[in-house]
Amino acid sequence: MTLGNIAEAKQVGTKINAKFFAIVTCPSLATGLLSGGVQHYLDNPIYAGYLLATGAIVTYVFFFLKDAITLRPRDIVVVGAVAAGLLLASYGVSSEISGDGHTDHTH
Repeated sequence: MTLGNIAEAKQVGTKINAKFFAIVTCPSLATGLLSGGVQHYLDNPIYAGYLLATGAIVTYVFFFLKDAITLRPRDIVVVGAVAAGLLLASYGVSSEISGDGHTDHTH
């Protein structure tokens, strides 16, 4: 994903500097958080909930930054509410799986 963004930037003549590199790398890392959250959801829903919530926020914010779109406070509140919903849902699933809201992180 990062290499694709760099190749695209070179084609359109965008200056590639440290800020650009950080902005195109963060969505790649956030995508890893999202996929890790999905992968570990049944193993440890609470852990997965944190991964999903963090990945959702980071992805959302950095896609706005990458495309130079103004990020309004309302946008941040919406993604924060979605992230909080994911986290709360993961606590509910965890309680149903273990009965006490705690599971071990196993592979």
